Amino acid sequence: MRCFLKLVLPVVLRCGLACAIVTTAAVSRAQSPTNLNLQLVSKTRPSANPLSYGDVWAENNLACLGVWLGYSTYNYGVGIFTITNPAAPVLLSVYSPGPTSQNQFELGAVRNQIGYFGSWSSGGLHVVSLTNPASPVLLTRISSSSGNGFDRVHTIFLERDFLYEAAHVAGTVTVKVFSVTNPVTPVYLRDIVTTNTTKVHQMTVRNKGAQTLLFTSGWGGNDNGNPASSGQTDIWDVTAIGSQPAAWLGRVYSGYNSHSSWPTPDGNTLIVCRETPGGEVKFYDISNPAAIPTNPVPFVTLAPASMGLEDDIPHNPVVVSNFLFVSWYQNGIQVFDISDRTRPVRVGFFDTFPGAKTSSYQGNWGVFPNLGFDKLLLSDIQSGMFILDGTGLLTPTNNYPPLIVQSPSNLSTTQGLAAAFAPVITGSQLQFQWRFNGTNLPGATGGDLTLMNVQANQAGSYSVLASNASGVVTSAAAVLSIVVPNGAPIIGSQPQNVSVYEGNAASFSVAVVGAAPLNYQWHFNGGVINNATNSSYALDAVQPEQVGFYSVVVSNALGTATSSNALLTLQDSPYLSNVRATPGIRSALISWSTTVPSSSQVQFDVAPVAILGASALASGGQSSFSANSVFDPALVTNHVVLITGLSPDTRYSFQTLAVAGTNTYVSGVYQFATPGTNVMDNPSATFTGSWTEGTSSTDKFSTNYQFATSVSGAATATATWRPNIVTPGKYDVYVWYPQGSNRATDAPYLVSYNGGSTNVLVNQQSGSGAWRLIAGGVEFAKGTNGFVRLSNNAGPSVVLADAVRFVYVEAQDFPTGAAVPQWWRDFFFGGAVDVSLDPDGDNYPTAQEYVLGTSPVDSNSRLAFWNESTGSNAVGVTFWPLHADRSYQLQSRSDLAGGVWQTLADSATPTVPDGRGRFDVAISNAPQSYFRLKAQMMTNGAAPGLMFLPGKFLAVPFAVEEACGPVRVYVR
Repeated sequence: MRCFLKLVLPVVLRCGLACAIVTTAAVSRAQSPTNLNLQLVSKTRPSANPLSYGDVWAENNLACLGVWLGYSTYNYGVGIFTITNPAAPVLLSVYSPGPTSQNQFELGAVRNQIGYFGSWSSGGLHVVSLTNPASPVLLTRISSSSGNGFDRVHTIFLERDFLYEAAHVAGTVTVKVFSVTNPVTPVYLRDIVTTNTTKVHQMTVRNKGAQTLLFTSGWGGNDNGNPASSGQTDIWDVTAIGSQPAAWLGRVYSGYNSHSSWPTPDGNTLIVCRETPGGEVKFYDISNPAAIPTNPVPFVTLAPASMGLEDDIPHNPVVVSNFLFVSWYQNGIQVFDISDRTRPVRVGFFDTFPGAKTSSYQGNWGVFPNLGFDKLLLSDIQSGMFILDGTGLLTPTNNYPPLIVQSPSNLSTTQGLAAAFAPVITGSQLQFQWRFNGTNLPGATGGDLTLMNVQANQAGSYSVLASNASGVVTSAAAVLSIVVPNGAPIIGSQPQNVSVYEGNAASFSVAVVGAAPLNYQWHFNGGVINNATNSSYALDAVQPEQVGFYSVVVSNALGTATSSNALLTLQDSPYLSNVRATPGIRSALISWSTTVPSSSQVQFDVAPVAILGASALASGGQSSFSANSVFDPALVTNHVVLITGLSPDTRYSFQTLAVAGTNTYVSGVYQFATPGTNVMDNPSATFTGSWTEGTSSTDKFSTNYQFATSVSGAATATATWRPNIVTPGKYDVYVWYPQGSNRATDAPYLVSYNGGSTNVLVNQQSGSGAWRLIAGGVEFAKGTNGFVRLSNNAGPSVVLADAVRFVYVEAQDFPTGAAVPQWWRDFFFGGAVDVSLDPDGDNYPTAQEYVLGTSPVDSNSRLAFWNESTGSNAVGVTFWPLHADRSYQLQSRSDLAGGVWQTLADSATPTVPDGRGRFDVAISNAPQSYFRLKAQMMTNGAAPGLMFLPGKFLAVPFAVEEACGPVRVYVR
């Protein structure tokens, strides 16, 4: 379609004929799937006839609606409305002079109650008095025979006292400029001959500092759609257009069908729409027009697919402050926050044509947002004029739908190096899922995707799905190409220096190019590190004795390469240090130190990807976390916080917060993983003697296994699986092997654990293809001291080494009696402890402090429990701390000496987000009531054990009650 100027100047229209008018006031401000942050105030169709309407323009309380098609048949030109009441616009008149065949007034402007209406059907430019908008009066007409104007006027623009007009006619590449200081007698000033090769379609005039710039959009190509020349937008300096010719500054080639453009208020960015199905909205840097290259690349490109919309036509852009309004035909008005020009955010939309698309030109034609955000005017080709309330755009919300500003780019890298995809996607509270060749990548749920040590089988197509409650959008696919090297190892990325706090994790990695297979061996201060044979090496909790130089030797059949030394040092913080996580299966202790006494709290969340470099561990805190720990107001320098409600086998990110007065000390983002299942396949084992790889058995684990010929007497071959235990405690140990008639019937497995070992003979001719328990609940210490070893001193023929699994026993974290898990015990005591004792003297034995979630070595860390009257026969009972994986009951009786305890409430309600729980209950008319709190450890809906916990003040007369199972302690 060849039309459509967008005028955003205060301009007014007048009309003459009375017409049928249909006005609909908005009844409800509730949002629907067709609008976001824009509410319908009214919808007005000035005629019941099947007209096709053009643009809308206004001044104060006068609005004008132009026409595109049907003007002659139905005697329509420009509808003039009063919008004093936006909910009920009133059609005052229709300006429709004769002959009606010339009344194609698509676009116009109004200023000071003078209307300027361009006729694109050979009627020239009409200057109309709207002093009495019910009876518009033609003041003058500018045409080729009167005033040196165009007969066909498609586009006009008013700025200062100058009127610009363009014909949008093939072969006419000029813009005419008039002075309208006296609108009754416009004065022709000059032509601006643009560099457009076909015609000028649309114009915009805006300020850039002290300059006034004219932007002329040229269609490009021919009317038949053949792009014989590129669509372009000229940039002209018209600051002194009243006395001097315009000065050409530069141009932007934005593509065929470049329909219209609008600059940002600072004049540094030009936004161009291409009027074609699936056309784009492009952002260009025009900060220095003279330096624009021949074929500039837009730094932002928005397309319907960017928003998950059908391939419709973007028509007219208008920028007001930091908001971009784009009339997008069947997709309605789209509004973007462009405060950051490189990262526009889709903040609103309203679909004026929600029905099914039946032709190319339907829906929202233009927008006039200059009357204020509470009175946004839209024109719709089929439905007429809309008035919207856009004040919701001015208040930030959390409902902005995903917008793909830039899809991931194609990449090419060498096998063994890294590949990183970094799309630009905006929106609120986004969730991401990366896909590889159309299939979801497990764990790849971050905004960016980094693949380390890429291999040939990772070449392919990568895309990302972004979603939130307001929408779902999938990016274009990016292709990753991988070059497979065929030479000796070459180190492409050296291990980097790392500086961490004592007790925190550190890791080193290397990227290597070379023919496979590559072998790695890490060194510390020149000495070999046992079992450090991967492309990365990690230390779980750095100690002073581990400070030094780390390097790696990489080899293959063609050669050897040695990395540079990377230095590991300990960090000293003037305020916060020694951040450390000690995880259990569903909870974790977070500890740190501060130099000043301060409060304690931890923010945490599931970590979609691991932090790959230790140097990143103490980087700035991430933008948000979904969960907070309890808040401990005690001012201390050695902080310990329990976080609960975790899941097994899950990685978490966290940061610590400590508040002292008006100062808040925030750590970097750290990570830990809860224990669960650790599977070690045979490539992770260490072999001695002669072993042979096998792949033929169908019930093997993963892709292969190893076998060794059995011998009598002393073993000549062993396979050892040595897990790196992060969370010490009890583990079940399983083995997997494929069966066969030649397997040993007495394959000897040795399980070495903390404080002992056990030997198990396994008949490998049965029970294959599944996990087989060989040791249950054996205790492993932190680190790599424990192991499982298979030897070949067996019979009859071969022993098979496939996989070993270590499963953390969840029940130990939920004891049924007076017990605590090893990780919790070791953190506080460093070893075995009598859990029935009370080392901190706060009247809470160690076992009870575990259930409670308080510290057994700090008397200030204890349960708080109090009540307050909330009205007649009502009471509020509050306690702290309230933790997940526990249930709480409030019980009561009126006689301290005896009677039955009655359960008043089965669940506590969190109050403010500081970890307090509260019961609001009704009580009897008894003169007094006594309360006790029942706390019970729970997981997976089961109740592993229960314990009644004392409160702030110990009720000595009935402090202890022996019973089957745990000791119960009461408080009133």
